[in-house]
Amino acid sequence: MTLRFGFQLLVTAILARLLTPTEFGVVALIIPIRVVADLFTANGLTLVVVQKRNISDDECSTIYWTQIAISLAIILGIMVAAPAMAQFYNQPALKSLIYVVCLSIFAGSLANVIGEKIGRDLRLRAIATVNLTASTVSAAVAVTLALHGYGPWALVWQGVAYNALLTILLWCISKWRPKFRFKPALLRSLFEFSGYVFASKLVSVFDQRFFALVIGKQFSLAELGQFSRASNFSSTPMNAVNQITTRITFPIYSEVQADRERLKRGVRDVMRATIALQAPAMLGLAAIAGPATLLVFGSQWLPAAVFLPSFCIFALLTSLQNPLEKALLATANTKTLLWIGLVRSLLFISCILLALPYGLLALTITIPFVALATLL
Repeated sequence: MTLRFGFQLLVTAILARLLTPTEFGVVALIIPIRVVADLFTANGLTLVVVQKRNISDDECSTIYWTQIAISLAIILGIMVAAPAMAQFYNQPALKSLIYVVCLSIFAGSLANVIGEKIGRDLRLRAIATVNLTASTVSAAVAVTLALHGYGPWALVWQGVAYNALLTILLWCISKWRPKFRFKPALLRSLFEFSGYVFASKLVSVFDQRFFALVIGKQFSLAELGQFSRASNFSSTPMNAVNQITTRITFPIYSEVQADRERLKRGVRDVMRATIALQAPAMLGLAAIAGPATLLVFGSQWLPAAVFLPSFCIFALLTSLQNPLEKALLATANTKTLLWIGLVRSLLFISCILLALPYGLLALTITIPFVALATLL
């Protein structure tokens, strides 16, 4: 975990010195598109592979081919909408960037079910090795393109290279292969779980990415780039920890889902460990936001430092929500998860509407309050 976090930070620091805030801002406009696409291509069905204690090979194959079909449909929709998106933001180059992102979306969809199958078996070392290899190669692609003046294309092709290599490596280490079977009857029963999961994720994605939509339209690309840099800087350690804990806790929670006392103890233990790991790092980073930003990314990114403390607090509170959400998923308590998401979204939109007239910093300050209210 430490190795991957340090590597990601190093690559980000290099790219921050090779690319401008405006170039990062252009790519940040695509992030909501990518996140929504990932939501539809990993719509809760893949979680069934881990959550369901006795899942058949036919069910796994049905889920796999359903994911591929959904991915192709989403990609087609994005490609059709790409010209309108470019016109909405008044960025003609955005259309071509979106087309390339579609390659990344499709490559990722080929590995969703296989990755969950490997995770179910708790082959954490294999998954970590695959992720680190894909990260290293894709980082080399991005840095090479940035050095040759390709600007935002460096970041877009980094995503394509990462997903493509990740898929190839996961297929190489997986013992499972999808069979050419599709049984709609099985799919209908699986949607009883995944439907609410998808709805809750859709709500979560909406309130998380509504920021980017507002900023992309109301503020400059340079401001969006600074905002995105602060968000990514704070979320890198959080994601590194959450990816590991999720890989471990979700299969375990699913295994002991019938023993509620044991499950509660497990959630409390993970939350304590999360606080011990993340609180010093996040609060420390918030305290030295200016010097840390200058040291890691350079002087052109100093404006991002004013946003960083709010994002650090938000990252810490979000990490505490993660084990609670995984416990709800493991026990198939997806309706509760959806209601929590709806309340969070309502609070989030209300805060944005209230803070928008006061500028970008005011918008950023509202984020921790929403996360705290949701956690409580």
